[in-house]
Amino acid sequence: MTDTHLATPPALLPLLAKGGATSLFKRASAGAAPPATRLVLSRAEVDPKALRAYAELCGFAADGVPDEQSVLPVTYPHLLGFPLQLRLMTSAAFPFPLMGLVHTSITITQHRELRGHAHGNLLVSLPHAPADLPALARQLQAKDI
Repeated sequence: MTDTHLATPPALLPLLAKGGATSLFKRASAGAAPPATRLVLSRAEVDPKALRAYAELCGFAADGVPDEQSVLPVTYPHLLGFPLQLRLMTSAAFPFPLMGLVHTSITITQHRELRGHAHGNLLVSLPHAPADLPALARQLQAKDI
């Protein structure tokens, strides 16, 4: 697997536009292998404004406004990894059109609580899966500052 290191997260709007446009012409390839690329975002950090908006939208802010000392919701790292996931899924090597993909299952494993001031490397890859069932793997190697 080849690592591609990114200094900043990819911008969502251009990726969503690309995914929508290319989905019109892309057909699922039977037996196609997922791209053997892992995206690595070094020093992924939590944006306090984004965390606050996410917590309020999802109802995690019932006990006050989240800050750097707050424990992150277990689902929050998904938000950090989504731009990288989208970049992989809009690459020419991804064997499926973006439009029409649905979640069939999600598994989250949290080894310890993450706080709003945590930072670390964010890794997103497509591990080997049956060609008709793409699987995405997201890993946040968090370090506290």
